[in-house]
Amino acid sequence: MAEKKYYPIMLDIENKNCLVIGGGNVAFRKIRTLLEYSANISIISRDLCAELRELNLNWISKEYKPEFLKGNFLVIAATDDEELNTRVYQDCKNGNIPVNVVDKPELCCFILPAVYREGGLTVSVSTDGKSPMMAKLIRDELREKAGFLDLIARLRPKVKQNREITLGTRGSKLALKQAEIVMEELKRYLPSLKIQIKTFKTIGDKNPDIPLQDIKEDDVFTRELDMAVLNNEIDLAVHSLKDVPEALPQGLSLNILPKSEDPCDVLVSNNNLKLGELPHGAIIGTSSERRAEQVRKLRPDLRFTPIRGNIDERIKKVEDGQYDATVLAAAGLRRLGLEDKIAEYFDINNFPTAPGQGKLAIITRAGGLK
Repeated sequence: MAEKKYYPIMLDIENKNCLVIGGGNVAFRKIRTLLEYSANISIISRDLCAELRELNLNWISKEYKPEFLKGNFLVIAATDDEELNTRVYQDCKNGNIPVNVVDKPELCCFILPAVYREGGLTVSVSTDGKSPMMAKLIRDELREKAGFLDLIARLRPKVKQNREITLGTRGSKLALKQAEIVMEELKRYLPSLKIQIKTFKTIGDKNPDIPLQDIKEDDVFTRELDMAVLNNEIDLAVHSLKDVPEALPQGLSLNILPKSEDPCDVLVSNNNLKLGELPHGAIIGTSSERRAEQVRKLRPDLRFTPIRGNIDERIKKVEDGQYDATVLAAAGLRRLGLEDKIAEYFDINNFPTAPGQGKLAIITRAGGLK
C-alpha cells in the first residue's frame, strides 16, 4: 500500500461546529488548539478530565451515536477505544465529514500540525501524523525565526512607501556592530529597506564608575532605547538579549534575531594565562556576581574587583595591569574580531551563562510600525 500523503491546508473554523469524541488529556490538547481558532466545540464523553471541565464547553455525557455527527464541520476521535475510533471514522466517511483519529494517521482525512503564530505569521509543522512530538520540537525551534519573519512582514509596507526606518542602539563599538548585524539581516530579506542608526546613552552608560549591582535596576542598558520606541522617536531598538528585563514596558514587543553567536563565557588575561595558570590571589575584574561565584568555585583563592566599561576598555584595564584577568562573553569578542584576546573558553555545562547570552533582541511597538 502506497504511503498516504496529506495536502497541507489551513481551514477557517471560526464559529463552525466541531465535535470531539473523548474526554481525556489527548482530547484536551486537541480542543485547546481548536479554541485558538474560535471553533464552536462539543464533546461526547461519559466523563471529562479536570482540564476540560474547567473549559465549560458543550458536553454531551452520552454514549456515541452516529446522529451526533450531523451539523458538524469536522470531527476529532480522541478516545482510548480503538474500535470506537474506527467506527467514528467510518461514520464520518459515510457522511462526508472530515475526521481526525488521534494516533491513527491512516484513519485521518486531515491532520493537526504543530502550530506557532506570531502576529500575521503562522508556522505549521507536520510529520503526516507519525510523530506529533517531533513536529512540536521542530515548531519550537522555529519560534524565534517566526517572530523575526513577522517583523519582516511588518516592515514591508515601509519599503513599498520608500520610507526610512530608524534603528536605535547604544554608542559603544560592540553595540554599533550588533546594530549593523541586525541591519544586514533585515536587508537580506528587504534589500530596498532604508535604515538610519541613532545612538543613545543609557543609565549604565551614564554611570560608568558605579558597580551595576549598586544601580539596582534591571533595565540599565535598555530603558532609554525602549522609551524612544514607545515615543515614536525610533522604530526599532537593538539590545543584547541578556540585557532585556523579564517584563518589557507595556506597548512593546520583543523579537529575537535568529542569527546568534557562541553563548559561552571566556577568560581574558595577562599573557593569555588560563584560569588554572593564574597566580595565587590574582585579581579578577568582573561586575557579575554570577561570574564571580562560578570562578570562585574553580579557584577559591582568587580575588574579585568590580570592573566597568565596554569590551575594549575592560581588555585594556587587564593589559595595563589593573587586573590579572576578566571574564567576558565570547559573543562580543567574536563580533568585534577579538578572538585572539581569548585565553580560555569556559564549558557552558560547567559554567552556565546569562539567559539569552549570544542572542540579539529587536524591540518594536506592539501595535505595529507607523
